[in-house]
Amino acid sequence: MCSVRVMNSRALRLVDRYAGTLLYILLFLASKLYKPRTFANKRILAIKLWAVGETVLVLPALRELKEKGYTISFLSTPNNRDIAAASGLFDEVICFDPKEPAGMVKTIRSLRERRYGIAMDFEPYARFSAILSYISGAGRRIGFANRPLLYTDAVFPDERMHAVANFARLANVLEEIRMPESLVPLRPSNAARRWVDAFLKKRGIRNGDVVVGIHAGSGASSVARRWREEKFGSLCRNLAEKYNAKVVLVGNETGVNRVIHSMAPGTIDASRKMRIEEIAAFMEQCALCIANDSGIMHIAAAMGTPTIGLFGPNTPDCYGPYGKRCVGLYKGPGTPLIRPFRAQFPETFEINYMDKITVDDVMAAAKKLLASRPGARIRRT
Repeated sequence: MCSVRVMNSRALRLVDRYAGTLLYILLFLASKLYKPRTFANKRILAIKLWAVGETVLVLPALRELKEKGYTISFLSTPNNRDIAAASGLFDEVICFDPKEPAGMVKTIRSLRERRYGIAMDFEPYARFSAILSYISGAGRRIGFANRPLLYTDAVFPDERMHAVANFARLANVLEEIRMPESLVPLRPSNAARRWVDAFLKKRGIRNGDVVVGIHAGSGASSVARRWREEKFGSLCRNLAEKYNAKVVLVGNETGVNRVIHSMAPGTIDASRKMRIEEIAAFMEQCALCIANDSGIMHIAAAMGTPTIGLFGPNTPDCYGPYGKRCVGLYKGPGTPLIRPFRAQFPETFEINYMDKITVDDVMAAAKKLLASRPGARIRRT
């Protein structure tokens, strides 16, 4: 099992930039000559194809619209389908897989058959998602104004705002909604919870133990978001010594976790053992999660787990863990180097800003958060 199906983000961006741009412009020109039939109703097609973390951040805005009576289908790739399904928000989750061309064509054709009145494109830069919103036949198409040609309502993103707020601004086109104060908790199945209980019990973790989840990987769009393994190793030793913490290493990054485990042999290596559901169920059991900027960090925050996010090229002001018991540690530049609304995801930098975060910085943040939630193991019957 694995927590996230990783896709080649760089390749997808290149395809979108060139082939996507060409098709995008051709459709716009064609729309001036021919007006296809569109539909008007309160049925929403929400589009978020990639990025597990951003998918978690989209959910609060859609929860608000769901509560106002909208019917919502969610269109995604296999990369983040499980997030949508585990949220419990959607009437339908439609899987769109670029690796299966025949199925992809079938899915595209089916969008018009469903007769959506509204298409909401939550992708921050992709032209391909804008194309899908147009092809859907929705009479109202809402997206960000950095590529406005195929939308009926284009909203300028504010790069100073948290992504949750920017996604909420798209929803505000339809309804005046509250600014979300928290993320949407995922709903892991009882089977996933039993699996996590058994996994922890087998490794000697008991009720009342201080369980800390560590994710030393990062989103597929930039490995430059990673804190060094040596620092994670030192952090794990400090947590075990000071709090008698049971530290569990999660994520797909088997090699990274193996290095950390060699430096802190008391850690539990759960590399590639948990899917999205199990990750969510595991975070319910944690007193603390410490992670690089990644989808797992956002899942932890959504589950109400006190979360420390480590940031360097990106800023927690825009993409930090969201919630009252969340902290984003940042020693990067005034202007972030990763800027999703501009499709800027550099991999190399003159300065390693992640390295400026010290183990002492993380331990100080952990002390404050653990004081608010000293133990999180819950006995389930």
